[in-house]
Amino acid sequence: MRKSRVDAGAHLANGCDVSDYGSMVRNSVLPLLPASLRQCLRRSVDSLYCRPIANKVCLGIADQWHVCLGTLSADSIVYSVGVGRGITFELALVKRIGCKIELFDPSPTAITTMMQPENQHPNIEFHKLGFSAAPGLAAFALPHDPAEGSFFIVDPESPMAALRFPVSDLATIMREHGNTHIDLLKMDIEGAEYDVIDQICREGISVSQLCVELHPHMSAKAKQRTKNSLTMLRKAGFRLVHKARMDHTFLQNMTR
Repeated sequence: MRKSRVDAGAHLANGCDVSDYGSMVRNSVLPLLPASLRQCLRRSVDSLYCRPIANKVCLGIADQWHVCLGTLSADSIVYSVGVGRGITFELALVKRIGCKIELFDPSPTAITTMMQPENQHPNIEFHKLGFSAAPGLAAFALPHDPAEGSFFIVDPESPMAALRFPVSDLATIMREHGNTHIDLLKMDIEGAEYDVIDQICREGISVSQLCVELHPHMSAKAKQRTKNSLTMLRKAGFRLVHKARMDHTFLQNMTR
């Protein structure tokens, strides 16, 4: 039976992995095209990965994410991990459905962002805590681009290790908040997402909707972990419903 869509981690008809196909288009075809056509082709290629779904909307300005409103309500449990320079997505989500959001990021960039008056909202609770494989203190490197401001976890012995911030794992954080389920988990955490995905799939943590930026270009190890994560998510019942470059939105337990 011919398929009109392919899931992340699946293979195209000729046996080529979809991630390899995307790389081929990006590296061989896109550089030859005008910018407007490149954007159009990127969207077309990204759509090959995704299942069509109703009630999908784009929220936010600089920090946009696509979410499926059909699974969300004012009573939804929402965790957002990674603040950066703005929280327009979180503010838009609160305005749209009236939910409360637990927001996590221990970095100086996030603390500065959350001190801004426009980011103060009674439905958003900010925690100076990062996500990792286990509770403790993690070594972070300084941002590659100070203007962008993204700190990222490194090995404690790395010469890049500059600061240490408190971190914890998803299961521990959920227990501390009295949650057994998450309706929406959004992560933009510069490579630390792989440990969180590992735990979700390994322990069967209930997450209805997952928005995550993957970072395969950080290293050869990260590229392999990206492929492994996509495979694990598929086996755990997650289906990709939106992709824009490395931003992914998954829904769990969709019909196969």
